[in-house]
Amino acid sequence: MRSRRGRPDPPPRTVWKLQADVERRPVRQPPVVTAERLDPGRLAKGARFRWATPAPATPTTVGAGLRIAEGRVPARP
Repeated sequence: MRSRRGRPDPPPRTVWKLQADVERRPVRQPPVVTAERLDPGRLAKGARFRWATPAPATPTTVGAGLRIAEGRVPARP
């Protein structure tokens, strides 16, 4: 299978390893300022994490704040 850019799609295992490495998200996605896991132990389906990114300016705020997002790790392919 090929991506929209014409490159071969990486194997699901490779994608999982990148997505599951929550702590390194700021390295892979420069807009992410901080990232942390919220659960101890082995990363598994349903594990929680939190990351922060700069919030864009809006008509009522300046763009200096942070947007905090929380999520759960999806099921492994």
